[in-house]
Amino acid sequence: MIPMRLWILIAVTALATGAGSVSAAERDGGRVCYTQAETRQSIASHHLVDPFSALRNAAVAIKAEPLMNRLCKWGDEFVYEMTLLPKNGKVTRVYLRAQDGSPINAQKN
Repeated sequence: MIPMRLWILIAVTALATGAGSVSAAERDGGRVCYTQAETRQSIASHHLVDPFSALRNAAVAIKAEPLMNRLCKWGDEFVYEMTLLPKNGKVTRVYLRAQDGSPINAQKN
């Protein structure tokens, strides 16, 4: 059995490397999600919130373990799409504005 700390490290590493993200050329419901290289470039060039802090804050706020994170663009807005696992075992998705880390209530389909 893998210790929870290792799972957190895996999730944070996935965030840093952009694991699970798709090419910006692939569009999903009007949004564009970035590759790891595009994510790093966008964070630097647009002065976006640190993704590690955003993921940690979201996980702490809902008392969950982080599973996945990716940077997407919804229209003109950069958004961190996060997948978290609360203690109840029900996977939860959280959306944060990448500019300031504030939550977005509406789900983008």
